[in-house]
Amino acid sequence: MARIRSIKPEYWVSEQVAECSTNARLTFVGLWNFCDDNGVHPAKPKTLKAELYPMDDFSSSDVSNWIAELIAARLIVEFESSGERYWHVTGWAKHQKIDRPSCKYPAPPDDSNSESVRSILADSSSNDRRAPPPGVDRKGEDRKGIESCSPNARTSPSRKVKRSMPSAFCISTRVQAWAEQQGFKDLGQHLEAFKAKCAAKDYRYVDWDSAFMEAIREDWARLRSPSHSRPNGHHSADIFGDGQ
Repeated sequence: MARIRSIKPEYWVSEQVAECSTNARLTFVGLWNFCDDNGVHPAKPKTLKAELYPMDDFSSSDVSNWIAELIAARLIVEFESSGERYWHVTGWAKHQKIDRPSCKYPAPPDDSNSESVRSILADSSSNDRRAPPPGVDRKGEDRKGIESCSPNARTSPSRKVKRSMPSAFCISTRVQAWAEQQGFKDLGQHLEAFKAKCAAKDYRYVDWDSAFMEAIREDWARLRSPSHSRPNGHHSADIFGDGQ
């Protein structure tokens, strides 16, 4: 059920928000109305399209692209709980004050706003001797339909659990949307290089999609010159997300 949310004046002058397209910004605000009181929404572009744009000629692919912008700007993060994926508004507690909150979806990992999220999205060294930064901790709450968002209702802080590469790891819709928005191509070649390197070095990650996106950004497949390997710039922090 949609809920009334607050929009602070700072939203309109946020540099972090301004990095996104106009439609992505509108999607961000609309997402607040359909999140639960913990700032969580199922990671389902078709559902969000139906909720936000029932009378507009937008596709769920358009919504996926705008969500990818918001993820790239660190305004939301994606996490997994009990096999389901969710989006979480990273600065939720800073700009939404809710009395008697009630949560419909699993709570995000306690470190979803932490350095572990920032590091996988930030530029880092491509030194082959060091595995790239770990991804977002996708170990969410084991329970669904949480009745309260109070600290007592949550389980103990989740720990990051790195996993071996899934045997069926492939290019997800999340990665496709992100790559299209960022202008990256040749995903098949990137995937081949990523899987080969991870298998050879036995890399383990919490979030394999995020690790793959970082490998594309770092150009593990060596498809770009060094001067073009880091297309994204600095993201400023403010109350609406978890920038740097």
